[in-house]
Formats: sequence, structure tokens, C-alpha cells
Amino acid sequence: FTSAKELDAEFASMQTVFRDKETEHNWEARDKSVTRLRGIIRGDANEKYHDSFILGLRQMVDGIIKGVESLRTSLALNALTLVSEIGTYAGKSIDTYIYDRLVDCLVKCATTTKKVIATASLKTTTTFLRHSIYHHKIMNMLWVTMNEKNSQARLFTVTYTKTILQTHTHRDHTRSVMDRTGNTDLIVKILSKGLDDPTPAVRENCREAFWIFWEHWQDRAETLLKTLPPPIKKALEKSKNAALANKNRTIHSPTNSTGSLRTSSSMGSHRNISDYHEAVSPSTSSASNGSSGSSEQHSIPHHEIPKSMTRSISPRASSPSIRSTSPHLLRSYGSPPPIPSHLHTAYKPPTSPPPPPSSTQARKTRVPGLTRKKSTIGMNAKRKLSIVSMLNHDDLTVRCEGLHMLARKLSGQRFNPKHPDRTFIQIESSKGMVDGDKLKDIIWSMFQEENVRLYEALSTWESVAGVLLKLVSFEEYVPRLILDASADAISLKTEDDVAKFEQANQALKRVKHFLKRHDPNLPEKLYAGLQEVGGFGTGPTSSLRKTPSIAVLSGKKDPMRNPANRRKLTSRYLEWMDELVLPILGLEQNNNNSDDVSMDQLATEWMDPDAPDNAVSQWFESDAHIRQYLEKLFPLASTSSSGSVVHAPLVSLVGHLRLVNQKLFEIVASTYDPSTVTKISRVLGIHIRILPDYVCQSASIIDGVDEQLPEVEDRAEEPITEETYEPFKSVPDVGSYDAETSANKID
Repeated sequence: FTSAKELDAEFASMQTVFRDKETEHNWEARDKSVTRLRGIIRGDANEKYHDSFILGLRQMVDGIIKGVESLRTSLALNALTLVSEIGTYAGKSIDTYIYDRLVDCLVKCATTTKKVIATASLKTTTTFLRHSIYHHKIMNMLWVTMNEKNSQARLFTVTYTKTILQTHTHRDHTRSVMDRTGNTDLIVKILSKGLDDPTPAVRENCREAFWIFWEHWQDRAETLLKTLPPPIKKALEKSKNAALANKNRTIHSPTNSTGSLRTSSSMGSHRNISDYHEAVSPSTSSASNGSSGSSEQHSIPHHEIPKSMTRSISPRASSPSIRSTSPHLLRSYGSPPPIPSHLHTAYKPPTSPPPPPSSTQARKTRVPGLTRKKSTIGMNAKRKLSIVSMLNHDDLTVRCEGLHMLARKLSGQRFNPKHPDRTFIQIESSKGMVDGDKLKDIIWSMFQEENVRLYEALSTWESVAGVLLKLVSFEEYVPRLILDASADAISLKTEDDVAKFEQANQALKRVKHFLKRHDPNLPEKLYAGLQEVGGFGTGPTSSLRKTPSIAVLSGKKDPMRNPANRRKLTSRYLEWMDELVLPILGLEQNNNNSDDVSMDQLATEWMDPDAPDNAVSQWFESDAHIRQYLEKLFPLASTSSSGSVVHAPLVSLVGHLRLVNQKLFEIVASTYDPSTVTKISRVLGIHIRILPDYVCQSASIIDGVDEQLPEVEDRAEEPITEETYEPFKSVPDVGSYDAETSANKID
């Protein structure tokens, strides 16, 4: 390419090929685009026009994934080879979005029943992980796959975990990232589950991965070793010497440089038969073919179709001009031996139609549309599903993909801070159009299901900001999310409970971050929520919502009517209010941990670029709003006890509101009786001046008596110490005496 503009035009032309569904007419064009993209990656576009290259690759991610998931084996294998080369030539340059999308697609290939694709995806994923930079979200994907019932998926997961440990854990920075993001804990869970797996191959690979883990986290590994049953522990210790003896096989970095890889291959000879058999044949091993297998670790996989398969899928392939260059040949799922090169050159296309295959040949040859497997039919049906059908599908993976598609569909719908605007939402389905209200019921029903993986999908940025906040009201979504994030330690009995608790806290952080920038009336909603739950959770249930929830309609108890849950909601509402007040005082804490940084990076796509950093600060500039808060909080503070779950956030919020407007704080306090003010003083640990009643009156009433009013000394308030608590009982008398004296003077 001579310019970045020319590179952009090339990417744009390739995107159009992958725009619609795959058909008989466009799959060959897609395969050519994949081959063309492989050539671009092998060239110098990444070095000369890096920004344009990464942007174009980012735009092509959906097309690459479509190629990997294609029903055409040749196209799928070519796309897998493309992913391998992306990791090899651009693995250090791709961003988090490209990495996560590609790895997620590759990990899902572990569950496929097509052996050729499964084996090719294993080698592709291993190559991609070795050459690319480590991203922490990969371990969450592997942990989800490790819980699959498919033994092949678990075997691949352990293999990927071992590859990550071999390639990346020798760096101190990577280990610190793993510890900080919780990836080390996930690795321990994967190893613990894999060592006790019923499949022998999974256990064997997991033992090798364990001793690599033991080299870098010896304390954690020894702790895990002590918790294992004696038979598993004995087998693991028996494999220690062999595993440590092979530690030199650990790959710390790619052995082939970009330049050497580019010069060692050409696009015209990318379909290598020997590479194909080494990569995808289930029977390939160093013992059977006499090869050492050492070169396999450092070579780029070529997942291609053997040239011995002479029958073409398309009639066009029978012509000599096309057969010499077209790679799209009929797939046979055996493992035929490599054919000598002189046989390929001597081959001539048949001049007459071949004879009909025998029954034996029919069993070995798969003709598309005639001998298609049930899994292939299922995949074809999945491609035709609407978003609503995907959300209601039995397959959990399809439902999660439906959430992703729905978020993209609603990306043009702006967030309405007053109430979700579902009027103009119309989604196509097999039974007609589905409106926003029906779609909201589907999403809300999914949110209340007891499924950790589905809950995790609903806790991502695209589901929180792109779906839930646009369809479900604040009054429905936020209280339920708060209760999930406030689960007691005694209720976290299983790993699924812990995972749901962690995901709920992440989702709550995202909701707070989003609403702080997009909802100016957020303090008003929190105030209404505090009133709805009845203060400290001991108020009458009549103040709660009267609309029955889905839990009530289904015969379950409404969690919002549980007094313990109402106390949790009150505490979380007060904490949230306090978090909104802190930036006004300049007391906002600087959270520089990795979770907050990653939150800001992932949130960019779902944030309005014109939205302010803090849209709620203007709400607290009104004295009427602060008075509204204080009038609600003063009675609560006067009855609060130090052992209550809401005591600490309540005291913190009232104290910060006093710093926002101290004069207004004293004016509101003077409207209560002296005993209430005394209790509030004790709770806050300060002395509150009880101003005369005339301070709270309007200006027209006291204009004529200004000269008779006594002057109130303006002096600094001092905190009350423990020694002054007993004498402090005289404060109400002094206040009442001053008020009485002032009243006499006014009279």
C-alpha cells in the first residue's frame, strides 16, 4: 500500500462481503477476502500505517468470526489460520476489543462436534495465546468453559491454561496483573477442578499445568496441594519430577521474528498438505509418524484441505482454470496420507462426470445438503433466529449472543433519565413485531433467573448501559441489584453464589458510574427510594410499592418486603447519597486501582461524549433540595443506634451535608425540639447552635423588630469530647433559656 487511505479502502471493500448471511454465492468471495487479509497482515501495513491497520482489523472482527463459524470447512480453516497469523504478526498491537472477541470465539470452538474444526481451533488458540499480550478477561472465559459437561471443552481449557502459564507467568508484571484482577484465584479453581476431572487426559494436562503454577506461586500451590484428596495428591506428586524436568520446554516468547516468518512463506503456497495433517489429524503423534514434534511449537498452523480430495463442492471447480487456484474442495473427514507432489502435477480434471459413489464412499464423503450432520443443521437454524428468539432460546450461549445483538440494536436509543422510553422500540420476531414493554418483560425475567453465566452476561457494560437502564425503571432494577450486591457471607454457600455476588457489585459500580453522568435527578430518586423502604427498614409496609412484582405473581415472596432487605437498601441508599455529596466538598477519593481504570476504558463506548463528569452536582446547589434531605435525615439520626447497619453511612452523610451549607443546617435543626437536637449532636459528635425561632421566619415578619433582637455571637463550634458528654445535658436548658429571654425582649 502506498497510503493509509488505500489501506482503508481495502478494508472497506472486504467488510461489504461479510455484511449479510453466508450463501452459496458469497462464501467464495469471503474466503478470498480472508486470504487477502492474511496477505495484508503478513505485509508491512502494521508498521507503516499502524493506526489505520488496527482500526480496519477492529472493523473486520465480526467478519473474521463469521468465517470461523462458517459451515464451509475450507472457509473455517482459512479463517482459523488468519486468527493464528493475527496473533503471530500483530499480537503485540491489537487492542482489548479485538483480543476479547477473537478469544471468545476460539474458546467456543472447543465445544464443536466437528473434529477437524475442534483440533484446528486448539492449535490456533494455542498459537494466538503464545504470541499475543496477556489480557486478564481470558481467565473468566476459561473458567466458564471449564464448567461445561463436554470433556473436550474441559481438555481444551486446561491446555489453554497451561499455555498461558508457560508463556506469560515468567514476567513479574503479568503475575502482578493476575493477582490484582483475581486471575490467580481463577487459575487455582481451574486446576482444582481439572485435577479431579473424570477424564484422564484432562487430569494429565492439569498436572503439568499445576507444576508450572507451582514454580511462580509456590505458597498458593502448596495450599492447594494440601486440600486435595490423597489419591489425587499422590498422582500429582508422582508427576512432579517429570514435569519439572520438562520445564525447558516452556515458551517465554515467540521464537520466530516477524521478518523471518514473512520471508519463509508466501500466500500462493499457503495450503500445505503436510501441515494440514500435522495440525488436524487426530492420529498425529510423534510416536506414529517418527517426528520429534519440536517444530510444531514454533510454526504457524496451516489448516487446509488435502489436494487428494478431487470432487468439488461447486461445479465451477471442475474447470482447469479454477481448479488450479480454487481451494474450495469437498471435505472428507478421514485422515488420508500425504500424496506425493508428482501426483498433484500429473493430475488432470475429468472430462466426463464421475460415476456415482458406492455405499462405502457415501459414508466417507459428506455432500452439503445431503449428508449434513444434525449439529450443522442446528448451527444453520441458529443463524436465522431473530433477537427475540435468541433471548428465549434453550441454549445459554445463544441467549448471551442475543443480549449482545440487542445492545447493538438499542445503541441508537438515548437514555431517558426520567423514565425508560419504550414507546419507539420495535424488534422483529418470527411472530411479528415486539414492542418495548414486551421486550422489557423478557429482559427482566432473564435477570431474575438463577443462572450465574446469564447473570454475568447481564452485568457487562453493554447489558447494563445498553439494555437494562434503557428498558427497566430505576425503581425496579436498582433495588434488586443492590440486594444481590449486599448478600450476607452466610448465604454465599456455593461458588455460583460468590460469582453472582461479585458480578452484582461490578454491575452496581457501572450503574453508579453511568447515572452520575447521565441522570441529574439521581439524588431525587435516591430520596424517593429511601422513603419507599421505610427509613431503617422498620417502617410500615404500606409505604412500599403496590404494584406486584414478578416474584409475587409467580408465588414467591417479594424480597422488598423483608425487613432485613429494607435495612440493607437503606444503608446502600445512604452510602450512595454520600458518594454524590463528596465531590461537591472536594473530598472524593481517588480510586486508581485497575478495576476503576478498566471501567473507564470499557465505559467509553456506552457514555454520551457530551455528558458532564458529574451531572448531579447542580442538584445540591439548591437550598430546597438540601433542606429536603435534612428534614428526612434528622429524625433518622435522632433514633439511630451505633450498632445499626445504617448508623455509619447516616452519620457520614449528615456530617457532609452540614459542610455543604452550615447555616441552612442550623436553621433546619432549630425547627426541632431541644432534645432531638441534643441527640443529633451526640450522634455527630458536634455542638449544634439552636437559633431563635425568628431566624426561620420570613423577612417581612421580622423587619420591624431588628433593633430589638439580640446579637448571636458567631463563634467556631468545637467537637464534643467524652468528658463533656455528662455536662452536655444542660445545653437544652441554656438553649430554651436563651429562646425565652429573646422572646421576652421581642415582646
